Amino acid sequence: MSLKAKVVLALISIYSIMYLFGYKILISNTESLPYTLFLQTPKKEFTAGIIVTFKYQFKNYFKYTQGDNFTKIIGCSQGQTILRIKNDFYCNGGMIGTALTKDGKGNFIESVDFNEIVPQGKYFMIGTNPKSYDSKYFGYVDEKDILGVTYGIL
Repeated sequence: MSLKAKVVLALISIYSIMYLFGYKILISNTESLPYTLFLQTPKKEFTAGIIVTFKYQFKNYFKYTQGDNFTKIIGCSQGQTILRIKNDFYCNGGMIGTALTKDGKGNFIESVDFNEIVPQGKYFMIGTNPKSYDSKYFGYVDEKDILGVTYGIL
C-alpha cells in the first residue's frame, strides 16, 4: 500500500472513531462566524460566549430550512437579562448585536423584541458578522436542540 493510501486510511479511521464518540468536523457555508472549519463535540455545558451547533427549528427563510445545523455563539444564556433598545440587543448590559431592517436582497426582515430574563432551557444565539441570521430574527433556541459545544479551527 502506498504512503498516500495509508495516510488516507488513517484519516478515515481517525474520523470514524471521532464520529463514534460524538465528535464531528463541520464546514461553514456562511460568514456568520470568523471560522470555516469547526470541531463539534458532544459536550453539553452551555454558557454565554461559547460556540455551539444546534438544529434550526424555525420557519424556512432564504436558504435555511428546519432541521439545518446552525453554528453560533451563545450571546445570552438562561437566567441572564436580554434587552432590545431600538435595533440593538444587550445581554446583562453588554451590547451583543444590532438587528438589520432589510436582508441581503433588500427585503424587510422582522426581528424579535425582548426585555426579559432568558427562560430556563433557552439561549439567544448570535454571529459575529453584522449580517448573521441569528436569534435577533428567530428568537430563542431550546437547549434540547443544541447538539454540542463547537470549536473554531480555521
